[in-house]
Amino acid sequence: MEDGLEERIDRIIIRHAGMIGRKKAYSILMGIQGLSMKTNASEVLSGRVQDGTTIDLEDYVERIFSKKRFEKGGEERFLRTMIMGNKQTSVRVVLWGKHADLIDSLSVERRDKVLATNLKLTNRNGIMELSSTSITSFSRIVPSNTGISDFSVILESKERYVDVIGKVSSLGPIRYFVNLNGSQSGVSDCTITDGRSELRLVMWGDSSRSSADMHPGDYIKVESALIKHSEEGIELHSNDLSRILVSASLKGRVKIGGN
Repeated sequence: MEDGLEERIDRIIIRHAGMIGRKKAYSILMGIQGLSMKTNASEVLSGRVQDGTTIDLEDYVERIFSKKRFEKGGEERFLRTMIMGNKQTSVRVVLWGKHADLIDSLSVERRDKVLATNLKLTNRNGIMELSSTSITSFSRIVPSNTGISDFSVILESKERYVDVIGKVSSLGPIRYFVNLNGSQSGVSDCTITDGRSELRLVMWGDSSRSSADMHPGDYIKVESALIKHSEEGIELHSNDLSRILVSASLKGRVKIGGN
């Protein structure tokens, strides 16, 4: 990462022979040629970046959630939430409209290091949150290459949540029901294979909509899937807090047929 915010503010104060304070130096920094500031999650949460600032965030993707549907003005719209940083220091990023699909089309995965440009910082009841703007873009700097593609590892895992890569071998329809909140929700399921064994994946809520983008033969990655033990063996469950990526780029990471 480039020099931090404090170092850049110090340089501006020096250029003004120490005749300005840090607040004025910050304003000058943010106004230079209308440029966004490049920073990371830790600096955003430090309180040194002002509410309403447009920034470029370079950091790791800690979590990506399922895309959520909502209605506004009678129109169907979508948003998606990401968590960037790490488990100790992370910031919420809300992606609106077309940007909710952008990270899927770019095949951004959990633990990738990415650069997200032109995000707007907002203080919501004391919590700093970033959101996409009309000119937000993403680029992968360091791919993570994570995800279990050998299902025997899952069978022996002591973890509750895992990231899994597999090939869809069969797919069921979406089934709708009324949940405990009285609203309509969905559930669907599919079977995925690592080329040696198969696992059933049950998709709930927002996650179930991902099945509409799947076909037998597709390669998928399920991030933050819950491992469940049933009478028939181990199952994977995904929900609103999970994320399913359907991407041909995953093919080389699943050794189907010994390839």
